[in-house]
Amino acid sequence: MRLGKARLRVGGVLAVMALGALAPAQQAASADDSITPDQSVATFVTPVSARTPSLEDLKRGRGMKELEAAAREMGSGRVPQETVGPAAAYAAKVNSPSVTSSQVGKAGQGFAVGASYPDPVRAMSLDECKSKMVDGVVYLKSRFAVCTAVKVNMVWLKKRGPVGFSSFSMYLRGSVPARDRMIVFDYDFADFVRKDTTETVGQMETFKYDMPRVEPAGAKVITGGNMPQMPMSFDQLAGMGGAYFRHTLTVPPRAGEGT
Repeated sequence: MRLGKARLRVGGVLAVMALGALAPAQQAASADDSITPDQSVATFVTPVSARTPSLEDLKRGRGMKELEAAAREMGSGRVPQETVGPAAAYAAKVNSPSVTSSQVGKAGQGFAVGASYPDPVRAMSLDECKSKMVDGVVYLKSRFAVCTAVKVNMVWLKKRGPVGFSSFSMYLRGSVPARDRMIVFDYDFADFVRKDTTETVGQMETFKYDMPRVEPAGAKVITGGNMPQMPMSFDQLAGMGGAYFRHTLTVPPRAGEGT
C-alpha cells in the first residue's frame, strides 16, 4: 500500500494479511476430560479447493500426503503475480495470473487481462470470491478489489493414528470502496466440516492482523472494525452460521507527505 499523494491499493497487502490473519492452535485446549494425554492435532493450511480426505484415507496415509502436498502448494506463493513496486517484496508471487475476469475492453489492451480501465471496480461479493477460489489462491479483480482464501484442516490423532477430521475456510476480501483513504478487509468463515472423533470445542483460533509495511514509513494508519480480540473456538465460529468480521485501515489526509 502506498500512502501520501498516491492512491490506496490492496493487491500487495492482502496476501500478507491473509497469511497472518489466522493462527490455528496446534493442540486442542479444553477442560473436557475426554481429551486424553495422547490426543494431538496436525494442522494443514491449504487452498480452499483442496479435497476433504476420508478417515480411511487418513488412516492409510494417502490423505495425509494429499494435505501435505496441498499445504506446500499454498506456501509456494501468496502475492498476486501482477503486483509491482514495494508490495511485490512482501512474499513470493503465485505462479499463475490472478486476474481472470473476461470483461476487457479496448482501453484495457496492453494491461493485465481482466482489469477494468479507466475506472477500476471497487467491490467484490463473497460469492464472487468463492467462485474464483475454485482454481486459484488470489483473485485480483482490480487494484481496488482483491480476494484470497485459505482452508484450515485439522487431523485429530491418537496413538493408534487419525481418529477424526475438521476443517473450515477463511475468505478475505480487500477493497477501497470509495475515493477516500480507507482500505476495508472483509473476513468470512465458512464451509465448516466435522467428521468422526473430534474435540472442536478446544480447537482455538487466534486472530493476528497487522500491516507489516507502510510507505512512506512516517504515515500513520488508524485501524478500526470488529475483529475478535481473543481466540475463538471452531465451535464458536461455526455456531455463528457463517462468521463475518471487518478490519479497516484509514490514513488521515496528507499523512506521509514529505517523508
